[in-house]
Amino acid sequence: MKQSLAEGLRWGCGSREGESDQLDLGVDEGPRPAYNKGMRLEPETYTAEEIVQMLATQNVACFDGHRLHTLVAFLWRTGVRSSEAVAIRVADLQLLSVRPTVKIVWGKKRNQRTIGLDGDMVLELNSWLDKRCHILEGRGVDGDDPGLKLFPTREGQPMTTKGLRKSVSNLRERAKVGKRIHCHGFRHTFANELVARGLAVADISYLMGHRSIAYTQAYIRSRTAQPGAIAATCSAPTWRTATPRGRPGGRQRGLPPRPSAS
Repeated sequence: MKQSLAEGLRWGCGSREGESDQLDLGVDEGPRPAYNKGMRLEPETYTAEEIVQMLATQNVACFDGHRLHTLVAFLWRTGVRSSEAVAIRVADLQLLSVRPTVKIVWGKKRNQRTIGLDGDMVLELNSWLDKRCHILEGRGVDGDDPGLKLFPTREGQPMTTKGLRKSVSNLRERAKVGKRIHCHGFRHTFANELVARGLAVADISYLMGHRSIAYTQAYIRSRTAQPGAIAATCSAPTWRTATPRGRPGGRQRGLPPRPSAS
């Protein structure tokens, strides 16, 4: 009796032909999968003009706008993963070196690497560090702590990967570039730009943090599909001065004091 009752509750007694035998008990089945889950979408890259358009949507006078402005530029000019970007500390930056770099300590599978920074990216980071330090110190957090994350929240807590991805995807409506905007798109753009500049695939593989060149090949396949778009990214050195929403240049943080006049 108990077994037949259980079967009736499970399959539904007297269900009609063609209808589901599953009894709807009003149980929440959880969130539905994303509409593009399981689909193999074509890798997307962005031109320098499109990225400058994205940067121009951010109000750098406020903390969140300035942080996203610097983050988008950083994703583009370094090709790091979103998880790597939110894990970078101030101590991982070498902005005062003859060749400025950022060290990726928490790479995928603990794969560490060092990436060079162009002059515009150094200026952008210096400007962000000034804003960041000012806001954090106003909330009682030591903004000059080298162990603090480079892109924290206003309270000095680490930014989450989910929060970064959501902020980047929201740029689509503002920038109106007609493409999906996501963190990995900047990674594809970075890889294809290096190919257009003639860098060897093995070197690109190192900068991307890949353990096999086979993974890198998947990133640079889109170069043949969009040659014009990839070639346009070679104008990257002018990206910061082309951004209409300017901001203070920022002091060179960590510079030794100037010698006093004798």
